[in-house]
Amino acid sequence: MTKKRKVKVIAVKTYKEDSPIVFTGNIKNEYIREELNEVQRKTKEFQQKIKQEIDKIQANTKNPLAKLQADINETNEKIRKAFRKELDAVSQITGKPIEIKSTNPFAFSKVQRKMENTGIMSLLGKQRNFTMFKPQHSLPRIKPDGHKRLAVTGTGLNSFMIRHKLENPVDFAKAYTKTKGKDYQVKGFINIRYVCEQMNVTAQEAMLYICEGMRRSDTRWKEHRINKEYWRGSQSVINLVDYFEEKKLQEKKKNTNAYTVKRLYYSQYVDDLFKTYGCPKGSYSEFTKWFKKMKYHVEMYKKSKKK
Repeated sequence: MTKKRKVKVIAVKTYKEDSPIVFTGNIKNEYIREELNEVQRKTKEFQQKIKQEIDKIQANTKNPLAKLQADINETNEKIRKAFRKELDAVSQITGKPIEIKSTNPFAFSKVQRKMENTGIMSLLGKQRNFTMFKPQHSLPRIKPDGHKRLAVTGTGLNSFMIRHKLENPVDFAKAYTKTKGKDYQVKGFINIRYVCEQMNVTAQEAMLYICEGMRRSDTRWKEHRINKEYWRGSQSVINLVDYFEEKKLQEKKKNTNAYTVKRLYYSQYVDDLFKTYGCPKGSYSEFTKWFKKMKYHVEMYKKSKKK
C-alpha cells in the first residue's frame, strides 16, 4: 500500500477583506513573492485610475460653482456701492450722517441673534445685530428753537406743516381736526406711532385719547360698538332686520295695520338690543336713517349668499 504524498498548501491575503490566494505543491518562495508583487502593482494602478476619475468629476463640478460665485460677488459689489450712497447721506436738518436703524416699533426682545453675511445680507457689509420685538426709540430728537420745531423726515409732517403754515408738530392736532387738515394720509399704525412721538404723545396717552374720542358722541360710539361689529360678523343687526320682516308678514296675514319702522322703534326688541350694546337708540329720525342703511347692507349680504 503506497502512502499518499503530502502536498504543501500556502494561502496568502493581500488585504484582510480579500479572498486568499492559494498556492499548492512545491512552489518556491520567490515565485510566490513575484505573484504577490504583481497583484499589488495592479491594485495600485487601479486605485490611481479611480482617483483620477474622481478628480475629474470634482473639477467639472467646482468650475461652474466658482463662476457662479464670482458673478454673484460682482453683482453684490455693484449693489453695495449703490447702498453706500444712501448710507453716507447727510441730513439736511442736522448736517450729520443719517444713521440707518431698525424701524420696527413693535419689537420685543433685545438682540435676538447674529445674522451671517450670506445672500442678501452680504450687501450690508459687516455683521449687524438685529433687534426684534422690542420698542425702538431710534428716531432722532430734534431740539426746539424757541416755540418752533421741525418734524423728523419720513413721516410727511414737514410737508403738512408747510402747507398749513404750522411751526411745531404738536400743532398737527389742531390742524388735522379741521376739514382742510384731512389732506394728511395716514399709512398705517406705524405711521401713527411716529406722528404721536412727534406730537409728544406717549402710547398710554394715545390709548386714552382714542377711548375718549370714541365715547365723545353717541353716533361715534354706535359706529364702533354696533356697526363695525356687524362687519366683523355679528348677527344682531341681521336678527333685527329679520324680526322686522317677520312682524310685517304677521300683520299682513291678520289684515291689520302694517308694521312700520316707527312701531319697530318703540318696540321692546329695539330697547333691549341697544341696552345690550350700551348705546342709546337716539331719536326716531336718527334711528330710521340708521336702520334703513343697515337694512340695505343686510339685504345685499343675503343676496350674495344666494349666488
